[in-house]
Amino acid sequence: MKLYEKYGDRGFTIMAVNVRDEDAKTVKRFVKEYRVTYPVLLQGRGVGKDWGVHSIPASFFVNREGRMVKKSFGFDEHHPERLEKDLQELLE
Repeated sequence: MKLYEKYGDRGFTIMAVNVRDEDAKTVKRFVKEYRVTYPVLLQGRGVGKDWGVHSIPASFFVNREGRMVKKSFGFDEHHPERLEKDLQELLE
């Protein structure tokens, strides 16, 4: 969310996908509890297979032309810094 707030005015957006197919009520509760400020899409069944997701979190960078230009899977202590670096490169 910090990246969304920092770079949103430069054309960056985030869309989360609920890959567990939880109902809308459950997702709304999660969004409220964690104060998620970007769209969360429901019914992500098959998204893992369709997009080659093998671990979560999974991030896909899509450029202004709608082409996927980078993928990132998993989380470690350097994950936020790597995401921001990739995002800065994409926005340049």
